[in-house]
Amino acid sequence: MRIRVEAECSELCPDNFPRWEIVRFDIPARGALPPARIHWYNAQESELQKRGIWQQLEKLAGRPLDWKEGWAPRFGSLLVGTKGVVHTNPHNSLCALLPAKDFPNSGGPPRSMPRSPGHEKEWLQACKGGPAPLSNFDHSGLMCELLLLGNIATLLGKPLEFDPVACKIPGNDEADRALRPPRREGWPLP
Repeated sequence: MRIRVEAECSELCPDNFPRWEIVRFDIPARGALPPARIHWYNAQESELQKRGIWQQLEKLAGRPLDWKEGWAPRFGSLLVGTKGVVHTNPHNSLCALLPAKDFPNSGGPPRSMPRSPGHEKEWLQACKGGPAPLSNFDHSGLMCELLLLGNIATLLGKPLEFDPVACKIPGNDEADRALRPPRREGWPLP
């Protein structure tokens, strides 16, 4: 199984991030799970509007993307499925199942889930010996790895095929070396 990653960006930037980047991940079927395609847009709204992407996302959501509340009302995620769309703000503190008419009784997360006091407080409680945070690295670490892979594709400006089992990018030595950059002396990883 290989994950295909393609990136487009404003300019190749070896020392920092480009002004905007658009990354597409194609993940093959895994057991009973179907293939998945993930689009990551790391750009200002004006760039997404200029490219027609913002309008496409609003069409998928069936409503404007802005939230009337929260600290970043025009950012977030859309998870598009066969039965509907999940729209969240950046930290998933606001969530909507869309189209709303198809999910009249959603009413928020199940009451069996504990309410979060916020990810910063959860992290601090875990550091003090409390329970693992809901946003722990067991699942968020994998997402971060995927996004960092997108950064490598953006940095090199060419499509990549990633083997997640071997943790290698076969056939592209430069990209494969970028997965494990050299570390300063005295800072090895176990």
